[in-house]
Amino acid sequence: MLERIALLCIAISCLYSCAPPSVQVPNGTHNKIQPGMTEAQVGAGEIQPPPVNSTGSRKNKINLRNGLIAYYKFDGSPTDSLKFNQDFNLKNVSYSNNYDNISILLSGIYEVGNDSGYTAKVRISALNYYTFTISMDFNALDFDKKDKNEQHLSILSFGPSYRWFGVIKHPKTGNLTITMNNQRYLHEFKNVKVKPKRWNNIVCSFNLNEKMIIVYFNGKKLPVVKLPSNIKIKVVGTDAEESDKTISFTNYSNNWTFHGYVNSLIIYNRSLSDIEVKELIRLRKTLL
Repeated sequence: MLERIALLCIAISCLYSCAPPSVQVPNGTHNKIQPGMTEAQVGAGEIQPPPVNSTGSRKNKINLRNGLIAYYKFDGSPTDSLKFNQDFNLKNVSYSNNYDNISILLSGIYEVGNDSGYTAKVRISALNYYTFTISMDFNALDFDKKDKNEQHLSILSFGPSYRWFGVIKHPKTGNLTITMNNQRYLHEFKNVKVKPKRWNNIVCSFNLNEKMIIVYFNGKKLPVVKLPSNIKIKVVGTDAEESDKTISFTNYSNNWTFHGYVNSLIIYNRSLSDIEVKELIRLRKTLL
């Protein structure tokens, strides 16, 4: 009997000595251990990041409603789909179904001094002069008309008084061009032609604090615009600061207008990241 007890004790002792060492888990990490973590990672309190989903974001999908302040579909109505802003002020503007895209059709006729000229503008009170993002789909019927009364070169214009931000077709090269402060600042994208009679999408993510503009044209990221270190928005601090939060397709400083179709005008009061812009481009038609 004594021999059997001795053998049993030896077996139990061997069992414990052969077991793997226990892992020491730091305080507060018990509920954070992830499958596949090494003993060193657990011991150091390292936590593996959550899996990446198909949009490139971490676990939770990108929230494209964050900072969204206006969404004008122009699908037969001038109303902001968010119900945040007043209706677009439209005069001598019609709706048209162009390649299955219901849009507003702008005649290109300059409105000042001409009763048949078009008006298409809206004031966005929550627009931020320092950080914003705008996306727009457009199909220009032409960029050719160039006379003293009107030129079809404007695509988008912010501010009827100071024209503090705009998108145009460059009058000499035909390249896509960003303008600021009454065209005192121009940034031309070399070899990026804006062609008529085709649908285009442009997204501009503007960040004055970082002195940069991220621009995507037809889904392709263009070289980042690096603004001068001393550039300012000239309208800020003037009597027109609030009224110039107006968006239109006409540049009232030089009679430049847009002639063609526009829809899906989307505005944020913050600058979107690259990942967010890509997701916006993919989902812009079904955002709401």
